Amino acid sequence: MPNGRLRIAIQRMVPFIGYHHVLMILIMCSWILSALLLAGCTSSSSTTSSIYLLSITYHDRSDSSGAASIIFGNASTGGSVTVRAGYLGICARAADQEPWICASGASGLGMAFAGSGTERDPLDALQWAQRFKSDVVFPGFVFGAIALSALAFFGLSTFPGWHEERDTRTGSDIVVKPFPSRPVSRACLFLLAFASLFLMTSALWQHVAAATAASIISTSTQGYLSGSVGPAAAVLVWLALAFTAVAGIGILVMILSIHLLDGLTDD
Repeated sequence: MPNGRLRIAIQRMVPFIGYHHVLMILIMCSWILSALLLAGCTSSSSTTSSIYLLSITYHDRSDSSGAASIIFGNASTGGSVTVRAGYLGICARAADQEPWICASGASGLGMAFAGSGTERDPLDALQWAQRFKSDVVFPGFVFGAIALSALAFFGLSTFPGWHEERDTRTGSDIVVKPFPSRPVSRACLFLLAFASLFLMTSALWQHVAAATAASIISTSTQGYLSGSVGPAAAVLVWLALAFTAVAGIGILVMILSIHLLDGLTDD
């Protein structure tokens, strides 16, 4: 019986879901993905620690020859730390079996690995990650995209929805939906366009920055430190961009459709 009532309630509600409600859902999906991206490496949970921009690990190259390789090989003896850097935090662990330890900066993590009897981070992987987080990547574009899409979300919430009115000629109830405000529609379009631009800039920036940093770290340490780009963070930022862009395109299609209908009615 409760399932039947729920089904009937949903069937009554579906016809009143407007086009702008779908666009608002797309914006909410973009918010969730952006929030997950920013939350990467801010806590020790398996979910957030797996969302990172750059990962730095020690690599055994004991078979390498050359004076520089020997020097780095001797210096990196005992190094076993794996470090991950996100927009707002850094995670590290000393071995694959140990849990991740996360903090907002490298100083707190360095104290966590100190006093273990052996130097676990002789090549300063934590400092490499700290410099990457503080000097290379910039979360402001993601925050800006969230703010702009929030304004667009508020604008879309003002759009009129389906409602019943009484026809003065026939006396019967009819379902109507007025056209939304054109200035508000254009404002939402521009807001989502700039939000998409911000997310695209952030996506390209974080990918190029992480790939470049990984190459520089590997070259500077003769390969005893290796870096890799975080796949989860890349997927999240591009999906957030896709949802925001689709919402913007949806508003553009709506504006053009209303303009076309106005032209047909004028004729």
